[in-house]
Amino acid sequence: SHAADALKKVAAIIVHEKHDVERLAGFGITGNVVLIPHAAMPFKGQRSGRVFNPETELKIGTFGFLLPHKGLEVTLTALHSLNYRGIPTSLTALCSIHPDPSSQAAYDRVTDLISRWDLTSKVRLDTGYKTVEEIHTELDDVDILVLPYTETEESSSGVLAMLLGIGKPIIATDLAIFSGSKDALITIPAPAQSEDLTTAISELISNPNLMREKGRTAAQRALDISWGAIGQKTTDLYQSLLV
Repeated sequence: SHAADALKKVAAIIVHEKHDVERLAGFGITGNVVLIPHAAMPFKGQRSGRVFNPETELKIGTFGFLLPHKGLEVTLTALHSLNYRGIPTSLTALCSIHPDPSSQAAYDRVTDLISRWDLTSKVRLDTGYKTVEEIHTELDDVDILVLPYTETEESSSGVLAMLLGIGKPIIATDLAIFSGSKDALITIPAPAQSEDLTTAISELISNPNLMREKGRTAAQRALDISWGAIGQKTTDLYQSLLV
């Protein structure tokens, strides 16, 4: 195609995930493709000092635009299931409304679920826009972060890049957009189902050592792909192209 021919002629194409390297290779574009991961946001909030205690309420959190594929309905269903099973659980969802009409429709569905299942006291759904400091401070006070996406056309995840540095265990769907950090995550099959998320949460809280390990692994991944590290890779690439 004309687009592929044009891309073969540029000095470098920067992509954020391995699946994009493979996608371009399918068009015969290989020699000028450079993989540079999406940089992770360093922790900028106030530490809560929270440590998971199985004798108290489990707190889960999520973040991102309130869009259908982000899986908030999956999370709410899992929340309902956990409480029904006698595992007291609450949710902090920092999910702002997106201009796309599907976002308002998703909001209507999740608020209906919250009301229908009497989860009002268990869910804090905040649809306002937050600063990085506010996001990190509020989500540092949960035990587990969840990203149960269904399907997505996104190439890489800015949401995951925002959350890694908090240093909490993260359960995410096994999708290409999360693949670069897969070793730092607990994954569930795609598309996300509430039963799989419920099981993953239940198994994780039964193993506090694994919770701590996965939290540390997430924080380490954030350091490995920090702004400084990724900025240096990008600078090195630009300098190599100017030689």
